[in-house]
Amino acid sequence: MGRGNDFRPRFAIVKQEHAQTASVTLYGEFDLAWAQKFKELSESLCADGLRQVVLDLRGLAFIDSSGLRSIVELWERSKESGFDLTIVRGAPAVHQPFATTGLDGVLPMIVRSTPLPDPSLDLHHSPE
Repeated sequence: MGRGNDFRPRFAIVKQEHAQTASVTLYGEFDLAWAQKFKELSESLCADGLRQVVLDLRGLAFIDSSGLRSIVELWERSKESGFDLTIVRGAPAVHQPFATTGLDGVLPMIVRSTPLPDPSLDLHHSPE
């Protein structure tokens, strides 16, 4: 069961593509339970011949070390695959692990204030 008393899925991914750019927005809790699904998504992003991937963390309520590791692995793969990765910072509670580990000074992170995509467009979500 997810944190809080709402009925949002525990984790959801919304992927939108236009030309050679993909926008991926994460919602809910990014923990070990979803690391494999994110890895599969990362592999497909690397195989798609994209030039730019924007990973938006603003929809996350929580991220653990496996989520951090998954994002670092995507960043490493992006360099190998030849696409630019931009990560949109999440809420303070989500950004804190990046700051604590120093990853916020290494990963290509930006702040964005545009609206989030509709999470009902998700590719994958928890079966809760």
